Amino acid sequence: MLPHRVSLAVMAFLIAALTAGADELKTLGGKSVEGKLKRIDADSIVIEAGNDAVSTPLSQALLLEFRQSRPHPDGDHYEVRLIDDSALFAKYIAYSGKDVQITLASGGQVKVPLSSLVWVLKDPQNPTIKKQFQNVLKAKTRSDRILIFKEGELNAIDGILGEIGADGKTIAFKREGNEGITPRLDLLQGMTFFRTEVPKDSAVCKVVSVDGDLLMATKLEADGTMLTATTPLGAKVPLKNETLARLDFNLGRLTFLSDVEPSKLSDTEFLGGFPTYRKDVNQDGRPIVLLNQNFAKGITLEGGVTVEYNLNGKYKDFKAMVGVDTRAAEGALGKTTVVVYADGEKKLTVGVSPTELKPIALNVKDVGTLRIVVEGPNFTGLSAYVTLADARISQ
Repeated sequence: MLPHRVSLAVMAFLIAALTAGADELKTLGGKSVEGKLKRIDADSIVIEAGNDAVSTPLSQALLLEFRQSRPHPDGDHYEVRLIDDSALFAKYIAYSGKDVQITLASGGQVKVPLSSLVWVLKDPQNPTIKKQFQNVLKAKTRSDRILIFKEGELNAIDGILGEIGADGKTIAFKREGNEGITPRLDLLQGMTFFRTEVPKDSAVCKVVSVDGDLLMATKLEADGTMLTATTPLGAKVPLKNETLARLDFNLGRLTFLSDVEPSKLSDTEFLGGFPTYRKDVNQDGRPIVLLNQNFAKGITLEGGVTVEYNLNGKYKDFKAMVGVDTRAAEGALGKTTVVVYADGEKKLTVGVSPTELKPIALNVKDVGTLRIVVEGPNFTGLSAYVTLADARISQ
C-alpha cells in the first residue's frame, strides 16, 4: 500500500487529470456545470458531466469556457472589423466581385459581403502601425479612406471606395475633385469604410477563438466536435471545437451596476471627505472585502445617499450581497439600512451591521427605474456606509 501522503498526491494528480481541459458552463442563476460539450441546439446546451448529460436552456446560459485564448498571431495577417461588431484576425483575404472571403488563422473561413466591412488593417502586430491606426479611427470622417504606410507614417486618404476589380486585386477609389484610381489591394496598408447600415438580426452570442477572433452569432449548432455559427450577416462559419476559447452569451443578460451610469445620484458629491458613491472599491478606495470575502464588483454608498438606475423594463432580476467593509473606520459605526424601490414602490428593506453579509434578490420584471436609498444609524441618516457587492441586474 502507498504511504498516506503519496496516495493523496496520486489522488490529487488523478483529479487534476480528469478535470483538466473540462468545459465549464456558467448560468444566469450562478450555477456552474463542468464536463464536455455534447451538443448545442436552438433550445439548450448539453454538457456531459460524468455519467450524466446536463441540459441547460439556452436562455439561461451566460458563459461557456473551453480553454484560454493565446496571443494574437505575430506573422503577417490582417485585422478585420465587420458591421455586426465581429473582430477577426485573417491569414488571407480574397476579394471577388461583391464578396470577401476571410481565412482565419485557425483555417476557418468567413464569407461576407464587401458592404459589411468597416475596416481592414494589414500587419496590426506592428506597434507603430497599430498606434497610428488608432489615431486614424479617432479622426471621425463621413468618407471612406485608403491607408498607405510609407517611411514610418500611416497616411489616411479620404474618398469613396467602389467596386473590386475583375481580377480581385484592385479596388476603385475616388477623391473629391479628382479622377478615380484603382489601387492594388496588396499595396494598401488598409481601408476604412463609412457605414450607416446595421444588421437586421441581433446576435445572441460572441464566439471567441483561441486566436482571439470574435465572431458575433445569431444561431449556434454544435455536435461536440464542430460548432457552426450563423452570423447576423447570414454567413455560416464552421469551427472545430479545439479552436474555440469561449462562447459568451451575456450580451447584456447580466450587467453589474458598477458598469452602469446612474440616472440620478444625491446632489452631495462628497460626505466626510469621501465620495458618496464608488464603483468596484470600498469607501477608502481599496478592493472590496466583506467578512473576509473578496469581491471584484460592487457599489459603495454613504449613509444618506440615493442612487437610481434606468432599467427600462429590460431586466428580470436584481441581486447583491450587502455588507460593510470594516477595514474602513466609518464602517463600524452601527447598523445601516438599505431600502430598494421599484418604480417608486418600496420593495426591500435590509438592515446590515459590520458583522453581517446579507444576500438580497428582487424581481424587477417590467420595472422602469430601480432606486437604492442608504440610511445611516443616527437621526441624520448619515455616518457609516454600505457596499452592495456583486450588485447586478439580469435579463
